[in-house]
Amino acid sequence: MYTASTAATTNNTTADANTSTTTASSSRKREVGHYVVTAHRPASVLLAQRCSFLAPKSTDVVIAKACRLEVRQLATNKQQSSDNMNTDTTTVEDESTFSTILDLPIRGRICTLLSFRPPGAITDYIFFSTERHYYGVLSYNGGVVVTHDTGTLSDSCIGRESECGPMAIVSPDNTVIGIHVYDGHVRFFPIVNAHGKSGGDGGGGGKHYHKG
Repeated sequence: MYTASTAATTNNTTADANTSTTTASSSRKREVGHYVVTAHRPASVLLAQRCSFLAPKSTDVVIAKACRLEVRQLATNKQQSSDNMNTDTTTVEDESTFSTILDLPIRGRICTLLSFRPPGAITDYIFFSTERHYYGVLSYNGGVVVTHDTGTLSDSCIGRESECGPMAIVSPDNTVIGIHVYDGHVRFFPIVNAHGKSGGDGGGGGKHYHKG
């Protein structure tokens, strides 16, 4: 009797353990992975440039928001309003709007932003670079965003990145763009013309200058 009872208890314990293992395995099989993303677009402004990107004489502001470029245009509408006390008197009031015209996704977090006008162009171009050292040159023509050049800034550079972060500047006569990413190294992109590329073959062109 003692042996049979012990055997029965052992069998029951083993069966309970097998049931728990099967339940845990089934629970793991039923687990579903979750992909969590934000429903809101970036709102913080990193950089901004005032230029005439959309039209030759328009007042536009290009805003860098993380991985997006937002283009806003200032528009002024004149409205006439009459005085209630004297209907013969009218005043003209300016109502300004600053609406978003373009919202462009960029593959990477933007860290530099410049506007310039190449020789022969009637609107301004945009130069930007990302934290992973890619760059692009954009313009707007006839309702279409045109990509003039793309490339990388790190294809031929091995060294320590600048502690102050990437810095870019355009010459006052709009003939060259300089960008500093690595210590002791500056790269220059000659601005050719309105129909040419800004910096070579799209693979990280430009002239390199090292601090000797």
